[in-house]
This record gives sequence, structure tokens and C-alpha cells, in this order.
Amino acid sequence: MNIKRVKRVLKKKNSLSKGYYYLFNNNKMNWFLNTKVYNNLTNKRIKKITSNYDYPISIQIEPTNFCNAQCVMCPNKQHKRERGIMGLELFKKIIDDIKEIKSVREICLSGFGEPFLDKNIIEKIKYVKQNTSKSTILFSNFFNIDEEKMKGLIDSELDVLNISFNGYDKDSYNSTMKLDYETTKSKIEKFLEIKTKLNAKKPLVYLSCVLTKFNENESEKLKKLWVGKNKVDGIYIGPPDNWVGSINISLVKNQYFNQRKKYVYPCRLFYPVINWNGDVGFCCRDFEGKAIFGNLEKDSFLNIWNSEKYKKFRSNHYSGNFESVCLQCDVPYKQNGIKWWAPL
Repeated sequence: MNIKRVKRVLKKKNSLSKGYYYLFNNNKMNWFLNTKVYNNLTNKRIKKITSNYDYPISIQIEPTNFCNAQCVMCPNKQHKRERGIMGLELFKKIIDDIKEIKSVREICLSGFGEPFLDKNIIEKIKYVKQNTSKSTILFSNFFNIDEEKMKGLIDSELDVLNISFNGYDKDSYNSTMKLDYETTKSKIEKFLEIKTKLNAKKPLVYLSCVLTKFNENESEKLKKLWVGKNKVDGIYIGPPDNWVGSINISLVKNQYFNQRKKYVYPCRLFYPVINWNGDVGFCCRDFEGKAIFGNLEKDSFLNIWNSEKYKKFRSNHYSGNFESVCLQCDVPYKQNGIKWWAPL
């Protein structure tokens, strides 16, 4: 439960909301939310929710693990897993495999790399939209794109474009991402201009900024720069994580992001990830592919999903018995809440 968010939502003018706001501001309540009793009640509720559905809601497919950026909060530069780009035929096989799974509502076409380094990325998006009813989302630093691809992106009917833009100005952006600020900024502005001229409703465009020592004082400036008419549809600003022990970034201004909670909860990032070579993993933070349950060149998605190895892994995770890279990850400690496990 994100207590800060609950406080903001419940701080209304009516008396009932004021009562709830007082309750959540109460020191005794805050103490209770960090006790073993609350931890046990929450995990019990999570187990009850997860027992009601057996198939994934979201699936992530990695077009490539090559990347043109060297972000300070990302371990891609120390990446040891073999690098490559997913072939078009394998991609189509994967989509044909999962398109009949009714529980899947979203396909994320990004992995541990920059998707626009894949020359077939537009064709891949179109294949998903033409052959399924699934929502599509793409994460990109938007540096390696030209005007033709921008128009192709709109034509593809991509649902959501999330652009990593980690800095308000040249100094903070370049220091964080090791890319050129003006180049990326002009490309985002050009894309928004094309979208406006075409009167296109898709894709929704979001900017995401991970806080680092270079940009953590710029949140409000970033919002003012990009939010408004004919600009982005929203901005996400959030803390860094440790990428299963590979990165250690501490913040000065927002020190509460450095703290780990006492108790751990099953993680919201726990959904299938398909690497560029067809390997099926369980989480986007497992960037080296240390926990792999099968390969889609050789098997079907449902066979892998329903394998005893994968079922046991999921069951252990839901029960709080973490394995593999989960043991080093700080996401389950820094963020928790029943809502992650409730079907949308």
C-alpha cells in the first residue's frame, strides 16, 4: 500500500474523507502498517487473489537487448547475456502462440534494449494490432528514430509510447543517459507535431524519468516543460532500483526512496518476459536471464507456462519464498500493495 498516495487521495473536503485522512496520518496506524501482523494479512489476501486466475495479464517481448544509451541507473553496459535482435518469424510465432490467451490484455514490445534498433519494429507492432485485440506499449529513449518511423509508429496503431527522458536540461539529461539532449528533445517535439497534424489519438505519449543525483531536483520543471496542450499525455517520475544488486544509486533530496521496508511482498513486475532469442523468463529485472523456463523456438507458450518448473516458481513467489534474482531485488521491499495482484 502506498501510504503517501492514499493520503493525497483521501484528503478531501467531506467529513468522511477527513476521518480517513486522520486515520492514515495517525502514528499508530503507520506503525501497524509496518508490523508482521499486517504483513501476514496482506500476504493472505494476495494468495487468495492469485488463486483466482492462472494465466498472465501482461507479457513483455524483447525485440533486442542492444541499446544506444548508457544510463547511469541501468546495468545494460555491463550486460553479459548474448546480444541480438528477435527475428520476424520467431516474433510472429510468439504472437500467434499467445493471441488466444484471453487473460492477456497487454503486450509490451520492449526489453533490455532500445526497440528502434530493430529495423522491423514497426512491422512487429502492426502484426500484433492486425492479429490480436491486445493493447500494445513501447518503451524507448526515442533517440534512434527518424520522421518516416514516426509516421509509421502512428500508422501502426500502437496504444502507448513511453519515452525515457531522464533530465530537464542538457546537463542533467546528458549526464544521466549519455545521449544528446537537443537531439532527443527535437525528435519528441517533432513526433508530437506530426501526431497533432494527423489528429491522431494514438499512441498516448508518456515521459518517464528515473530519479538520479543529476535530476532529482527537476521534477516540477520537467512537468512544466512537457505537460500541456499538444504535449505529452502524462509523466512518470520515480525512484531508481538496484537491478537485482547490480546498481546502487542513493538520492539526496528524496531519501525515503533509499529505504527498504521491513517486510517483502510478492512483486508487481512478476510477469512473463520473452527474450530476443525466445527464452521465457519471469521478470524484466532478470536482465541476464538467470531463471529461464523454456524457449519458444522449441515449445509453445502455454506448455512452458504450465510446466511444473514454472508453476512451482510462481507458487513459491506468491508465498514469499523468493528464488533466483528475486533474493537480491529491492522492488518488492520498496513497493508493495494488494492492488498489484487484483485483476484489472
